[in-house]
Amino acid sequence: ALCRIVAIIVISLWRSGVALWRSGIALCRIVAIVVISFWMSGVVLWRSGVALWRSRVALWRSGVALWRSGVALWRSGVTLWRSGVVLWRSGVVLWRSGVVLWRSGV
Repeated sequence: ALCRIVAIIVISLWRSGVALWRSGIALCRIVAIVVISFWMSGVVLWRSGVALWRSRVALWRSGVALWRSGVALWRSGVTLWRSGVVLWRSGVVLWRSGVVLWRSGV
């Protein structure tokens, strides 16, 4: 009778230990899933941050290129304006020469 009681106690303790061990494994799996999901979320967030940084750099570079092309266009406009001034002065000189020739009676 005593052996039976001891056997029942040992078997129940063994079953409790097995159940505790299984619940520990399940808890480890849950913790691993949570940790992996947080890590994956961090990786996705980091990648999106890198993509955002790259797009900002590309936007800044395109802005710089646009500014440079604007400066080049402005310089071309200034050169064209100066050429127009030179052409206008040449026309004035030509007109004055024509007036002088007309007055001298040629």
